[in-house]
Amino acid sequence: PKLIQWLEERGLGKGKIQYRLRNSVFSRQRYWGEPVPAYWKNGLPYLIEESELPLVLPQVDKYLPTETGEPPLGRAEGWLYQGKYPYELSTMPGWAGSSWYFYRYMDTHNDQEFCSPEAANYWRQVDLYLGGSEHAVGHLLYSRFWNHFLHDLGLVPEREYARKLVNQGMIQGRSSIVFRAKEGFFEAYLWIKVLKPLLADLKPVHMANTSLQEAITYDFSFETNDLAIEVVSFKIMDKIALKKGIAKSDGKRLLVLTNEELIADINNPEAVAAKIRNAIESKEQFILLEEKPAFEHLFVSYDLTQKYAPEFFTQLHVDVNIVEDDVLDLEKAHKLNQFEKANFKLNAEGKFQCNYEVEKMSKRWFNVVNPDDVVDKYGADCFRMYEMFLGPLEQAKPWNTKGIDGVSRFLRKFWSLFYDDKGRFLVTEGTPSRDELKVLHRTIKRVTEDIERLSFNTCVSAFMMATNDLRDLKCTRREVLEPLVVLLAPFAPHIAEEIWHILGHENSIHSTGRYPVCDESYLQEDVFNYPIAVNGKTRVTIALPADAPKDSLEAAAKTAVEKWTDGQEIKKIIVIPGRMINIVV
Repeated sequence: PKLIQWLEERGLGKGKIQYRLRNSVFSRQRYWGEPVPAYWKNGLPYLIEESELPLVLPQVDKYLPTETGEPPLGRAEGWLYQGKYPYELSTMPGWAGSSWYFYRYMDTHNDQEFCSPEAANYWRQVDLYLGGSEHAVGHLLYSRFWNHFLHDLGLVPEREYARKLVNQGMIQGRSSIVFRAKEGFFEAYLWIKVLKPLLADLKPVHMANTSLQEAITYDFSFETNDLAIEVVSFKIMDKIALKKGIAKSDGKRLLVLTNEELIADINNPEAVAAKIRNAIESKEQFILLEEKPAFEHLFVSYDLTQKYAPEFFTQLHVDVNIVEDDVLDLEKAHKLNQFEKANFKLNAEGKFQCNYEVEKMSKRWFNVVNPDDVVDKYGADCFRMYEMFLGPLEQAKPWNTKGIDGVSRFLRKFWSLFYDDKGRFLVTEGTPSRDELKVLHRTIKRVTEDIERLSFNTCVSAFMMATNDLRDLKCTRREVLEPLVVLLAPFAPHIAEEIWHILGHENSIHSTGRYPVCDESYLQEDVFNYPIAVNGKTRVTIALPADAPKDSLEAAAKTAVEKWTDGQEIKKIIVIPGRMINIVV
């Protein structure tokens, strides 16, 4: 705005409002939604009387369009205005209500208007509106437009409906990707993993290096013998007759290795090399395995695919629930239709590695994690805190259960402040040490400030550090531990409630626990490590009382740097309390 004003004042330009909200289709051809309070008479729409509001959705036998293509409301029997005029069958979109529903919360029992002026003037605005990523566009457009409209009519006191609007980032899925070998892979595999390394003494030759060569010749031959090799799928054996004739005209015998045959021996290249040596020794004119193959598909461990051209593979999503640390559970995989008649090329460690991509959670990508499964394994509090711990609230974050074990360990450590490993209750009465109180009040301050900033991930970090510090101090004092439980309650409500009752309270921590207040006096340091500089160059750091007077600091500093001043005249000593001391010579 300031730049526009500056340009206008100098006659260099003129500001223009560019409206982002366009005319939108308001009707929805579905059952759910507010019915449009209108009916049709002689082909023209009319609004129903205000006294006849609200218009309630009718009962229907199923929520599908009619056989003639009308919306689901067309299934309602006898749903007519005054018994003879058909209602509008479309419903309103979701944002018809979601754009201003918060005003209804201000005056829920008012049956005369959506919100009385008295209620609107009392509540005025939503203090904090939290919405998903879809609100970042939809709500900023429609809700603000709706509120501006109501404000222009004088029905609400504030032009903006919320004092603060936060859009939390989406929890994304971490999709697992597997690589299925395509036709060209098997020829490349035979050359790279069998012929060159295991049969180099026979001087193999790669004959078909291009698609044109592939059509008119076989794939491999040898300088030391008369064997030719053709690699082909068992499903397209009709091309073998042509290759057989080409080999014969070249004075070659032909060994046909099917893709499916190579799939069966994919983790044993020595076995394939042995077949080739046997074929050379057999002197048969045409050699082909007649047995029906056991495998039809090959999946290659991701770390092995780098040796081959990308076009040799089809990338497919696999259910993340059978993948752990990017390693596929082969036993579970074999039970899925996706891997029926499939074999797996494993890496040197005997594992099948998957690649991954961060995408929106969707059944389509097989990356949906059922929260019930996580709760069953780790508990609701752990799941809740781990979601907060993933990162800043407004950022999109990939879900990865690898880090949840750290939160689970934290909760067990927190419990160990109250019970030892033998189940003995540890909490004692008495006065805590200053160090223990310092940990408590430092945590109260940090968590409280971070909550105000909606920085929940750093709150979890603060709890972890406090727990470790109190364990190191062997703290058992109720005066420290009980406020810490109250502080933790919004983050881990179940374990906090359990400990609250163990501490002797009858009512719920969430209704009677008083939020702790930080005492800043415990945060003041007793000593401060002062850097001592000579002519601006730091020479030494010494610990001095935090409340030491200036003359004491100067005297201590002079003594500390005697070997660097070496009897030189000290012109000035600059003391910056709580920062540093500089001696000018």
